[in-house]
Amino acid sequence: MGRSPYHTELSFTEGSEISIGLELAHAWKKEIQPQAARRNSRQVNPAEYQGSYTKPMRDKLATRVAPQDLWFPPDDLLASLVDLYFTRFNVILPLLHRPTFEAQVAQKLHWRDPSFAAVVLLVCANGSRFSDDTRVMPYYAEDIPPDMREFDAGILFYRE
Repeated sequence: MGRSPYHTELSFTEGSEISIGLELAHAWKKEIQPQAARRNSRQVNPAEYQGSYTKPMRDKLATRVAPQDLWFPPDDLLASLVDLYFTRFNVILPLLHRPTFEAQVAQKLHWRDPSFAAVVLLVCANGSRFSDDTRVMPYYAEDIPPDMREFDAGILFYRE
């Protein structure tokens, strides 16, 4: 078995821990640090990535379905689900600003903006988990055991 290139003949006398520490620090500075710097300093060539990023991420993530083709709940149910989302879900995981969101829903932005339409449907789906309204259940709900129905609440909005 060979010796480490960083090993030197050191005597283990009192105070030798300091010499070993200094020797290791010197070896690190001389050998290991430059290798690590070379490994981490890879220059990025923009030509490598040409064409891989052509659209803003928002466009890539936006749904291809026009908001007019989506099914949104009636206004009374929508208001109820939005309220349930903000009072039961958003308080635990605050992702949305309620006044802004409700103002945009009131302006019917979800009928014009596919990205906002997706957010509204997710809010409805999450609010459905806390709703007693039968309109949040799928058509096959009567085939589901009663103790399992809560897991299908809002599935209509996820599938949109």
